[in-house]
Amino acid sequence: MRRILNLCVLCVVLVGSVGVGCGVVDDYVDCNKICNRYRDCVNSQYDSGKCIDRCFDESRSNPDYNRKANDCSACLETRACSESLPCTVQCAGIVP
Repeated sequence: MRRILNLCVLCVVLVGSVGVGCGVVDDYVDCNKICNRYRDCVNSQYDSGKCIDRCFDESRSNPDYNRKANDCSACLETRACSESLPCTVQCAGIVP
């Protein structure tokens, strides 16, 4: 009986810790994708490394920037370079 109780407690702890971690994943911004996409599609000389660092730092400290970067990333998700023009509104301020 004690073994079953311990197993149940372990399951509750694991499920609880997964639930806590989900908020972090929701706030994750794929700065690599945004900045490298700009370099690949718009300007091959663009310093995507600096862009990634700035994007990452800003998205952690500024909820509005984080939201805008997530919108930019979502817009670019399924578009080829030639189809990404509509994303300029969502990506303005994230990349030039």
